[in-house]
Amino acid sequence: MPQLLVPLIAAAVEVAVPAAAATAFGAVTFSTIAATVIVTGALAGAALALAPRHRQQGQLPQLPPSQTMMTRASPVANRFYGFGLVSDGGDFTFYELENGWLGMAAVVDCGPIDGVEAWYCDNELLPLSSGPAAYAYGAPITSIGSVDFGDGVQWPNAGIKYTQRFSYIYWQGQIQQLPIGTAPSVFVEFRNATDAGRPSTLLREFFGDHPLGVRPDYASTVINWGADHKCCGLSMAYMVATKYQTIDRFKVYPEGFPKWRFVRRAALAYDPRDPTQSFGDKSTWKYSRNAAICRAWHRTHEAGFRNTEDEIDWDSFAAAADRCDEPTPNFYGDNEPWARCDMQFNTAEERRAVEDRIDISCDGFFYQNEFGKWAYWIYDDLEPDVTFTLRDVSAVTRDPVGGAYSASSKFVGIYVEPRMNFQNNDGPAVIDDAAYDAIGEQVAQLQHEAIQSFSQSYRLAHRSMRRVNCKERRTIIGGWSLLRARRKRAVRFDCPEIGLSGKFWIDGPIEVTPQLNRVTIKVIKLANDAFDDVTPPNDPVNPTVAVPVPAGPAIDKPATPTLSVVTVAGQKFIQMSIADPGNDVLIPHFRYRPMTAPESDWSIADTVLGRWARETDALVLGTYQVEAWLTSPYGEVSPFSDMATIVVS
Repeated sequence: MPQLLVPLIAAAVEVAVPAAAATAFGAVTFSTIAATVIVTGALAGAALALAPRHRQQGQLPQLPPSQTMMTRASPVANRFYGFGLVSDGGDFTFYELENGWLGMAAVVDCGPIDGVEAWYCDNELLPLSSGPAAYAYGAPITSIGSVDFGDGVQWPNAGIKYTQRFSYIYWQGQIQQLPIGTAPSVFVEFRNATDAGRPSTLLREFFGDHPLGVRPDYASTVINWGADHKCCGLSMAYMVATKYQTIDRFKVYPEGFPKWRFVRRAALAYDPRDPTQSFGDKSTWKYSRNAAICRAWHRTHEAGFRNTEDEIDWDSFAAAADRCDEPTPNFYGDNEPWARCDMQFNTAEERRAVEDRIDISCDGFFYQNEFGKWAYWIYDDLEPDVTFTLRDVSAVTRDPVGGAYSASSKFVGIYVEPRMNFQNNDGPAVIDDAAYDAIGEQVAQLQHEAIQSFSQSYRLAHRSMRRVNCKERRTIIGGWSLLRARRKRAVRFDCPEIGLSGKFWIDGPIEVTPQLNRVTIKVIKLANDAFDDVTPPNDPVNPTVAVPVPAGPAIDKPATPTLSVVTVAGQKFIQMSIADPGNDVLIPHFRYRPMTAPESDWSIADTVLGRWARETDALVLGTYQVEAWLTSPYGEVSPFSDMATIVVS
C-alpha cells in the first residue's frame, strides 16, 4: 500500500481580475460547449500508478482424496490472455515421464494464440556463469544442453536455457513446492499443433477423446487435436531430460498436481504501421510487446471493449507505437524500446483496470477525438500553440500542494523482475530532494504491473514524481475564450501582472458554467526535466554489480536512409526509405528534424508508403536531418542509422 503523507493544508491565494478583462470569445451555444469539453488530465498516469491494486494470482489446486486426474482437476474459471513475455497465472501445466522423455504441456484456456513458448522464465542475456543470472540461481551456471526440434519449430530468438524445475507435491498432508531436477529448456514457437507432437496419454485421459476435444464438464475448454488446433489452446513439446533426478515421495501422476511457471507469448496483435498486416485477416498479425499496440488489441478484442476497426483512430496509435519503440538508453548502456508491455490478465478482471495497467506502462492517455474515434497519445514535452493573456483570465486560484509540499518524496516502482522467477521487485527509488528536505522520507509505491525492465520502471517513476510534485497548480477562471484549451495538452499564459507566465499542462476536464458565461480549467507547471529519459543508479537484483560493457545490439543498424522531396498541393514532404534488411519480422522507424540552433526536437515520420518507406508531415523550407532504426516484435532495437540530410526548398 502506498505510504502517502496527508498533504499540508495552506490557504489558497486568489487573484481577482476586473470582470471587464475577461472578454467573451464569440457567441457559443450550450450544445457546442458540451460537445467540446474533453477530459485530458496530465496526472492520469501518475494517479493510476499510485493507486493500490488487487492482484489476481493463479491458485494452486487443492488435491481431493480421489486417485484419478479426472476427479482431481479443478476447472479453469476464467479465460487467460497476455501480452509480451508473461508467466502463467492459473493455467494447468503437467509433466509426464515416458520412455525417458519429459513431456511439457501448457494447457491454456486462452484467446487467439498461434504458439506457446514452452521454456522457463529466465531470459537473462548476460553470461550465465556470473552476474545477475547466477545470482538469481544462487550459484554459477556452467553448462547448457541442446535440443533439436526439427523443421516444425520457429526460432524468433535463439535460446537454450538451463533451468531448474519445480513441482507442487502432496507430502505429509501438505502441498509443498520442491525441485524435481534440472535440464535444458528451450525458446520455441510451434507452427501448428501437428508439428508440436502428439497428445500424451495423460492429456488424452484428462480431456477425453471427444471429436472436438471437449470434455463434457469442461465445456468452456476447446482442445482440437487436429491441424486446425492453431489458435485454440494447447501445444506440447518433448525433450530429453538429461540428468533428471527424482525426489523422495515425488509423484507426477496421479498422486501429485505439478505446476510449472513458464513463459508464453500470448495474443497476436494488429500493427497499423505494417503494410503487410490487415485488421480483418488475423493470419497477418504478429506478436508485439509494444504498449500502444497492446492497448489497441485490448480495445478491439473480445476480452476488451470489442470496438470495430472503424471506431479506432489508427494514426494516433501508430504514432504512439513509434514513440514506444524509440531507442532509449537503459542501465547497462544498451538501447531498449522506450516502453514495452508484458502482462497477463483474465476475464475476471475489470476491463478498465486492465487498460489502466497498459497506460501506466507507457504513460499513455486514451480519449475520444473530435471525430468520435478512440485515439491514443503518449505524454511528452511539447510547445503549446495556444497562448492566453490577461484579457482571457478573470481569476486565478493557487493550489499550495506542489514541490516541497508534496505528499511523497520517494517514488518506488514495483515492477515484474524476469530474473527472479517473475516475482514483484522494488525498482531503484526516485528521490525528490526538495520534498525530502521538507517532509522527510515519504514513500509512494508505483504499481508497474506490466513492466519487466527496471530501467523502464525508473523512467516512469521519475515522470510520476515530477507530475505529482509539480512546481505550481492553478485553477483558471475566465470567459468563453478559455475554450481554446479544449483538446490541448498544454497551453501558455502570458500574464506577468498576476504572476502567471510560462507553459502549463491541462490537469483535468474543462468545466463550463453557461449561466455565468464562465469556463474553468485546472493547470500544472512542470519542472524542465519532467520528461527526461533518466537511467537508474543501480541494478535492483544485484546492486553491487558495476555497469557492464554493452554486449552489442541484437539487430544491425539499418542502411542510411534514401531521401527525396515531393510537392503535393503546394506543400512539401520528405519521402524516406531504407534498404531491405532481409528480415520480414523487423519494423522500420524514421525520425526527422530541421537543422536549427538550438537543436529542434525530433518528429516521427509515420505515414506509411511501403514496407521500408515512410513520409513526413508537411514541412516548412529548410535543411532537415533524418535517422532510421529497426525494432523486432520481441523487444530488440537496433542502433540509429547514419544520419542523412536533405534541403527542402
